[in-house]
Amino acid sequence: MSDQFVAIINWGENYDVERKDEFFSIKNISLYIKRNQIFNFDGLGYVYNRKHNLVCAMLGYFSNWNKLKSKYGKEIDNDVSLIEAICISCNNRYERNIFDEMDGLYVIFIYDIKINKVFIFQSVFGYTLPIYYEKTTTGIIIATSLKKILKNSKIKREFDTKALSQFIGRSIIQDEKTLIKSIKKIVTHSYLEIDISQKSVLVHSIPVIDKHIPEKVAKTNLINSIKSNITEIVQCLKEPYVNSTITGGWDSNLIVNTINSTHTKKINAFTIDGRSDCSELATVKKIIQQYNNIDLFTHEIDVNILDFLPDMVWKYEGYVFEVGMFLRYDLAYYLLKNKQTHIFSGCGADPVLDSNMGPGGDRAYEPYGEYSIKVILFKIKKNIKRLFTRIGLKFGKKATPTMRLKTEIQTRIRPFRYNYQVEYNLKMHGILFNAFKISTICPFLNKDTTTAANSLRKFNYKKALYKQQLRHVLDEKISKLLHKSGHVLSLDIVFTNKRDLLISVLNTEFCGKILQKDQIKAIKDDPDNNMAIIMQIAYLYLFEYFFLTGICDKYLDEEDMNITLETILPLIRTHSAPLGCHKIK
Repeated sequence: MSDQFVAIINWGENYDVERKDEFFSIKNISLYIKRNQIFNFDGLGYVYNRKHNLVCAMLGYFSNWNKLKSKYGKEIDNDVSLIEAICISCNNRYERNIFDEMDGLYVIFIYDIKINKVFIFQSVFGYTLPIYYEKTTTGIIIATSLKKILKNSKIKREFDTKALSQFIGRSIIQDEKTLIKSIKKIVTHSYLEIDISQKSVLVHSIPVIDKHIPEKVAKTNLINSIKSNITEIVQCLKEPYVNSTITGGWDSNLIVNTINSTHTKKINAFTIDGRSDCSELATVKKIIQQYNNIDLFTHEIDVNILDFLPDMVWKYEGYVFEVGMFLRYDLAYYLLKNKQTHIFSGCGADPVLDSNMGPGGDRAYEPYGEYSIKVILFKIKKNIKRLFTRIGLKFGKKATPTMRLKTEIQTRIRPFRYNYQVEYNLKMHGILFNAFKISTICPFLNKDTTTAANSLRKFNYKKALYKQQLRHVLDEKISKLLHKSGHVLSLDIVFTNKRDLLISVLNTEFCGKILQKDQIKAIKDDPDNNMAIIMQIAYLYLFEYFFLTGICDKYLDEEDMNITLETILPLIRTHSAPLGCHKIK
C-alpha cells in the first residue's frame, strides 16, 4: 500500500460526519489518507476527537518514537494519537515549535473545528512525498499527488515558465512553484495555515536557528547519532527482517554494519548493477562475505529501461529529474516483485555531512561550498558587524540594547530557505519508491546528526572526518574496499537503444517552445555529449502530454502508465489518448 493524502476544503460546504476506511468528512473538509504501515506505532492515518473538535492525520514516521512515547504516556500506542495529545495540550496555539521534539520524516494535518482552521506541518527535512496545493474560487485542494489535484480541479493548465527554466537548469524547482502555473507546493521550513472562515491560505516561513555544540561533543556524536537512529528505527519495524541498499560506498555500509551488529533481524541487501565500468557488484560481493545473517539480492538493469520513461514521468509528476532515476526505478520494481514494503537508504547523507554541499542539512540555494571565497568574504563582513556591535557601535551610531539584541538574533537565525540538495535526494528516492508501495527510511536525516555535522564543517570537506571515523567502526577488510560511488549507470547503453527515438523529440514543436534554435542545433550536432538533456526534454514532452493537455485525464486515478516510449510518442504527435495504462506486475 502506498502513502496517499488528499484534503478537499470547500468554503461553502457543510459535510456530515462520515467515516469509511481511509475516508473522513466533516463540515468543510473531506479527507482521504492511506498509509503503508511498516512500523508497530503506525496509526490508521487520521483520528477524530469529538470532545475536543479536533481532526489529526499523518503520513511518515517518527525516528524517536520511544522517547516521545515515554514523555507523553505509555497509553499512547500510535503516532496519530500522539499528535492528537500534543494538539490538545497546546491550547489552539499551532506553531511549528510544538513539534520540535519530533524527529523523522513526516507530514502532519490538523483541523481544529473550534477555530475553523487547518494546519499542515512537515519535518525540518520535509517529507518523502511532495505536498501540493491549489487554491480555487470554491476552496483549496491539498494532495501528495499532482494527479489528485488535477482530477479535483478545473484549473487552466499551462507551464510556469520560470519554474520550467529552473527545472531545465537544476532538474528541480527550488521554491514553492511547480511546473503547472496555478499549483504550488509546501517547501521545507514552511507550513500552511488555512482559515476557512476567512477563506484565506497563508504560508508561514520557519526561521532556521543554527545549533552548534562543542567540537569534541560533535565528533563523539557524529557517527553515534546515525547508529542510534538506525537502531531505534529497526526496533520499531513490524517485519522480522530489514531491507537496505548496499553499494561500495560508505553510507550504505554504515547502515548494514549497524543493523548487523546491534540486531538479530535478518538483512536483505539489494544492489542494482548499472552495467557501467564503475560497477560495484564485485566489491559488494566481497563486503557481504564479511557479514553473517545477510542475504544479497542483485539485479542487472534492463538495457531497455527507457521503455519505462512514460511510467517514470507518470510517477514523478514533474517534481524532479536525474538520470540516476533509471537505477532507482529498476530497484523499486525489483523490490515490488520480491514483495518488500520498505528500504533503508543513505539518502541525504551527502548534503548533511559534506561541507562542500552545505552545512548541517539546512543549506539552501547557495550552490557553492562553505569555504569558497564568496562565503569567506560574507563571514568577514558579518564578523566586522559583530565587532562594531560589541564595542557599542553600529554603522557609526551608538548601539542600544534593542539594537544589540536584534543583531544577535539576526546572526543566529537565517531567513526562510531550505536545502534543495536534501529535497532533491529525498524526492528522487521517496516519490518513486512510494509509487511502488515501498516506504523509504532515511536514517541520516535526523536532528542530532545535522547538529553534529553543523559544528564540524571545517573537518568534513567531502566527508573527510566522517570517513575517518567510520574506518574505526567498520571491519578493516570492509573499509579497505570502500570508495565514493561513481557513475554506476552506463548511460551510453541506455541511450543507444533508444537514440533515434529520443532525438526525434528535438524536432517537435514542443522542443521549439522551451529551447532556442541554436540550443537545439548544438544538441543535435553532438547528441552523445548531451544524452542527459535529451532525456530531460523527452521527460518534459511526456509531462505536457500527461498533465497539461487533458488527453490522459481518464487515467488520473491509475497508479501506473505502463506503456513503452516507442508506443506513446506517435500518440502524442497525433494528440491521441492511450488505449489503456496497463498495471505494473
